[in-house]
Amino acid sequence: MALPEGGNVPWPPSKWRSAYLRYGEHSAWYSGDPQQLQTYYSGYGGNDRTGFFDPNTTAQGWKSLLKRFMFWARQNSGAVTRQRIHSGLPGDIAGASSDLLFGDPPDLIIPEAHVVKAKSAAKDAQKRLTRRVDEDSMHSTFLESGEISAALGGVFERVTWDPKFAERPLLVPVHPDAAVPEFRWGYLQAVTFWRTLVDDKVVIRHLERLEPGYILHGLYKGTKDKLGIPMRLTEMAETAGLEAVIETGLPKLTAVYVPNMKPNRQERGSDLGHSDYSGSEGLLDGLDETWTSLLRDFRLGKGRIFISKDLARAQGRGKGSTFDVEQEIWELVDMVPSDPNAKMIQPQQFLIRVQEHLDGCDALVARIIANAGYSGSSFGLKNSATVERTATEVKAREHRTLATRARKSEYYQHALEDILEVYLMADEKHFNGPRAFRPRVEFPETVQDSFLDRATAIELLARARAISLQTSVEMAHPEWDPDEVDSEVKRIEARMGPAGVVGIDTATDGSAGTAAPDDASSETSASPVAMPPGTGGGLPPVSDNQAT
Repeated sequence: MALPEGGNVPWPPSKWRSAYLRYGEHSAWYSGDPQQLQTYYSGYGGNDRTGFFDPNTTAQGWKSLLKRFMFWARQNSGAVTRQRIHSGLPGDIAGASSDLLFGDPPDLIIPEAHVVKAKSAAKDAQKRLTRRVDEDSMHSTFLESGEISAALGGVFERVTWDPKFAERPLLVPVHPDAAVPEFRWGYLQAVTFWRTLVDDKVVIRHLERLEPGYILHGLYKGTKDKLGIPMRLTEMAETAGLEAVIETGLPKLTAVYVPNMKPNRQERGSDLGHSDYSGSEGLLDGLDETWTSLLRDFRLGKGRIFISKDLARAQGRGKGSTFDVEQEIWELVDMVPSDPNAKMIQPQQFLIRVQEHLDGCDALVARIIANAGYSGSSFGLKNSATVERTATEVKAREHRTLATRARKSEYYQHALEDILEVYLMADEKHFNGPRAFRPRVEFPETVQDSFLDRATAIELLARARAISLQTSVEMAHPEWDPDEVDSEVKRIEARMGPAGVVGIDTATDGSAGTAAPDDASSETSASPVAMPPGTGGGLPPVSDNQAT
């Protein structure tokens, strides 16, 4: 339980050098800022917060290789400044990933509050959680976290509290390039969050170490790449009100790490996740070069008119001459005697290769999206925007995207359950909240079945005698709570008394229906089965000899 001693200690620690370099690269792509991309790939680090990209320390061979092959690493030569275009696709990918996960808010449920005869403590905890979700705008926090995670390979969620600021705990996302984590067997054991307060010749950093039961604060004065000597917290206004050691009163760590996707392909064995851009950096670079080439074709391909100098009108000594392109009537001018075929006005229109460039962009985009784990139709690629009529057709077309979403939601589900349990513990400990329970996080289906699809499934299960009345109501109305379902079941049972509409679960002797009529044959005299209202209740199932 200690912060770094300081001194000539590299910061961030050398162990995380490769991870922070990758954060810098992916941060440049995510930013959508051409200046950051050019600065990063030119070898000077840019705004990547790592401090590792220094022109004096970066390997010259590596820099030469980048400048030779990477579009964003090339320098403008001479007085010519070339315009460079960034496609913005990396930001779109990160945003789409977040929308897939949290476009519809996940359900945060206290399981103990949704059972028959639930205890009041559990119900109070559910009400408190629902209220806190609205007060803390947790849905917005989840959306922000999902985007950060997709771009940088992971994100930290932390619980903090400041009674002077808010009378509730706060759930705050932390970017991974502002954290130094400590893992054991793949699980986060401690983490040090850091921020730069002064960034000049002298760099002052604030370090905040989180451990189970404790939070430690430290202030250091150093350089761009060295942590430097410890300072008193009171020496900076941002840390003046903090204590060096704070006991949280909670048995668990007040932060979790959520990987974007695992395993980390670029650092096998790492506990960190990998970005949606991993492995596509060269393709993204090529896409920007292709867009830049297309815009260059437009710029160079503008129609131009070349005229004989005899058509220009002198503006006076030292003022040059002009040509009025709007003038409608001109004096006859003799042709140049030495060239009888010369034209006094010659138009020129250069070829603009629009379709070739667009086809190249489409091919690159399709490959980049596939590398990130998504279907082309999720991004509206050509030949994929067809009209879908059923959820089954949509799921078939979006299979790759839905599989990626399912993998990411697994990581988020367990991490959010962990941190929301800590959140409720902090609410109980520091804000007189009800007893804390561990919530369950349920992600809704991205492609919802239509009511007709659900009704058809219920009818088939009922004909097969494989569903009870209560389960059929739950399937028809998945958004209802247990009390609403029970009430609906009782109403249906009250209406199912007349002969011919006898349902499962209504017979007092435990039977599932009534006897068949005397004149019915043994092959076709199956008893009526329970059917939800409007689905043909009372119809006998098809026997083997009736199959068509």
